[in-house]
Amino acid sequence: MKRIFMCLVVALSMFSFQAKAQWVVSDPTNLVQNIISAIQGTSTASNMINNLNESIKIYKQGKEYYDGAPV
Repeated sequence: MKRIFMCLVVALSMFSFQAKAQWVVSDPTNLVQNIISAIQGTSTASNMINNLNESIKIYKQGKEYYDGAPV
């Protein structure tokens, strides 16, 4: 009985805490770095798309070769 009571007290105490608001912290240098990274990422994204297109082309060439081979 004592164990159940203690478990109930612990469970109820978990719901009694109140969340406290925190101050909003802004870092302008971090914001500028994120913008610069986004701009630099566009060239990386275009490289990734070009590499993906090249991989698709190679895949299709290999598929045509192996699909055309007699069994």
